[in-house]
Amino acid sequence: ATPEESSEPAPVEEPPVSTLVESSVEEPKPEPESEPAPTSPSLQKDRITTAHIGRRVSVEGYDTLGTLLFVGNHHVSGTSRCGVALDDPVGKNDGSIKGHRYFECAPKCGILCSPKKVTLLEEGAAPPAPKQAADAPQQNVEAAPEKKKYYSITLQRPMSGGLGMSIAHRAGYGNFITVLKPGGVAQAAFAAAPEKHDASHGLKIMRLNGEDVADRPKSDATAILKSIGPGDSVTVDYDLVPAAVADIAPTSKSTATQPTPTPTAADTVAAPGQDEYEGMKRLQLIKLLRTRNVDYGDAKNTDELKELARKSHPGGAPPPAAPASTSAPTTAPTPANPSSSGGDEYDGMKRLQLIKLLRSRNVDYGDAKNIEELKDLARKSQKSGTPAASGPPKWITKMSREEATQTIAAAAVPGGFVLRPSERSSSGYTITTLQRGKPQNFGIDRGADQKFNFSKSQDKFDSIEQLVLAYTTTTRNYFAEPLVILPQFR
Repeated sequence: ATPEESSEPAPVEEPPVSTLVESSVEEPKPEPESEPAPTSPSLQKDRITTAHIGRRVSVEGYDTLGTLLFVGNHHVSGTSRCGVALDDPVGKNDGSIKGHRYFECAPKCGILCSPKKVTLLEEGAAPPAPKQAADAPQQNVEAAPEKKKYYSITLQRPMSGGLGMSIAHRAGYGNFITVLKPGGVAQAAFAAAPEKHDASHGLKIMRLNGEDVADRPKSDATAILKSIGPGDSVTVDYDLVPAAVADIAPTSKSTATQPTPTPTAADTVAAPGQDEYEGMKRLQLIKLLRTRNVDYGDAKNTDELKELARKSHPGGAPPPAAPASTSAPTTAPTPANPSSSGGDEYDGMKRLQLIKLLRSRNVDYGDAKNIEELKDLARKSQKSGTPAASGPPKWITKMSREEATQTIAAAAVPGGFVLRPSERSSSGYTITTLQRGKPQNFGIDRGADQKFNFSKSQDKFDSIEQLVLAYTTTTRNYFAEPLVILPQFR
């Protein structure tokens, strides 16, 4: 009985019909294989966070894929940025920008960009780039210019001085390179490039070291350029927008009596005997010279700016002037005495004389739009009730070297100085100044051309006063700190 009972349970052990159906469904398991169907997306436009670091991504403007290695803020501007290591060396860096390390990757494989340009790839999904290349219709091929690659140039800042270029924001266009200073780093780099572009082509700045600045304020672009240290490089990606060059001279913001930057026929008629530049003021001449990419840094006054404008006149010199007319002088003559009509000595001073005076009084004249506003500043800065007496500045002294050293040391003003006699200098003068916390002496030379300059400096001036005052607003790459007139000498 026992053997027969043990042989019967065999059919009982067979699984029920329902169990067999379930197991037959589980065996093929087609669903996991069919999940990545051709219709499912392989890209995700999710909000990117640090949790996505290590994910595979695609980046707008690049044909290759990459790996997300950084999510955070730009160390200068504070804007959100993603750092990606591309598969191919078509990037901008190795994860380090301007000495700041964001991530590490192979050279020329790293980029730092806005999160909106980064798209996450689905984990396990096929790379989208080959599918787009094989399946893209003709209309998608025509849309490729949206990812155009701009012109690119790399500038290395010298150990002393800047990049030798100026930028400006053009309303409706963006940020542009407006001046390439002759002999500067930027001018040399553009001249050596195959395209031979210059400011007249409309150089719109698109990216600085991979940072998108095309439609951002000028201050953002300037902040990035200022953060470039001596010996460091900046890569400028730019586009050509020639239409912006026509708008390079903005509408005048001063009073209605101020002439427009570009002279008109009416301006010429209003001043018989003068060419079209004679009636232009300093700011208008500077704007005009910038459009012609002319270096005006050595021009000492308005008349020298006019000469530069004439020399750079399109097609040669401007038309010859008619017989001179005394009815419209460009600047007021210098009277020997105060005007009998109620004017003071400032009425007879020219622009350069007023600037020298304001500098000696340590007055900021940068916002003055014309010579009349300079005169008003001179009057307002006058401490006494009568005009200042003429004569050499108080800082031209007869002190000995020891007295001058004691004076600036006691004042303890960085850049403070005293001009004193010296037999060692060809001009007969030496300046004693506080530089980097220590009194230092710099001789003043006078060359065969009767020009004055500090020893071993190439910047020459007509007078010692002009020479010294020129260094009160900038170091001119000669001093460590700009010269400062001490209070007792103002």
